[in-house]
Amino acid sequence: MKRTAIRRPYHRGPRVASPGGLRPQEWRVLILARQGLARRQIAAQLGVKVETINLYFQRIYETLGVHSWRQAIEQAPWEKCPLEAPPGTLEQQGPAQGPADP
Repeated sequence: MKRTAIRRPYHRGPRVASPGGLRPQEWRVLILARQGLARRQIAAQLGVKVETINLYFQRIYETLGVHSWRQAIEQAPWEKCPLEAPPGTLEQQGPAQGPADP
């Protein structure tokens, strides 16, 4: 009888979130979305695949209890953002354009 190995999912440990409820990389994605970058542009800037950005957005939506990037930008607790954003991106935002959905 052939014996097969039990596959266990890779587990990095507990999900460590910042005070705003999002991980630092999720904050980075949300900041770039708030600047109006599309998902492909966000992926290129962060050096990851578009699929990874989609996963980050899914986690952001779940954490914030929203269903779109526009809602995520509006309802994010920006006062708790642990990252230092580039000048003018958080304080003086224009109309939310957000990322283009694939």
